[in-house]
Amino acid sequence: MLASGESRAGRGEFIALTALMMSLVAMAIDAMLPALGTIGDDLGVANVNDTQLIISAIFLGLAVAQLVFGPLSDRWGR
Repeated sequence: MLASGESRAGRGEFIALTALMMSLVAMAIDAMLPALGTIGDDLGVANVNDTQLIISAIFLGLAVAQLVFGPLSDRWGR
């Protein structure tokens, strides 16, 4: 049952937008992985395995952004 004012097109657009946003995170990480060694060289990382912390930093940034912008979006609307 659709809520008042909700159309099937709106529901489909929401699903497509959500799928696109989720796939962008995976695509960004997959595009960055081949360059991980070069990124480590540019950053001057002493231990080669420390370049893997970049992946952790990406996920940490995504989590913090949701904690900050989620409540702001709830407060002032979407």
